[in-house]
Amino acid sequence: MHYKFSCDEDVMTGWCQFAEDERQICQMQYMSWPDHGVPDDCTEFLTFVNEVRQCRAGVVESAIIHCRSETPSLE
Repeated sequence: MHYKFSCDEDVMTGWCQFAEDERQICQMQYMSWPDHGVPDDCTEFLTFVNEVRQCRAGVVESAIIHCRSETPSLE
């Protein structure tokens, strides 16, 4: 498997090749979600959702959504 990426603040795009199959990968990461609860104002998140939709325009493959919650250290 071979990966070629170009990174931006919260967007990473590149190509993944396995044998003769090559696919474009676009990872979009929302950086402002609070550790607990939900954002006070949803405007920025809805802007992000629209950007994801624009990036996926015409794409028929499924999107992979990953949510991560960091647990603070108990030290």
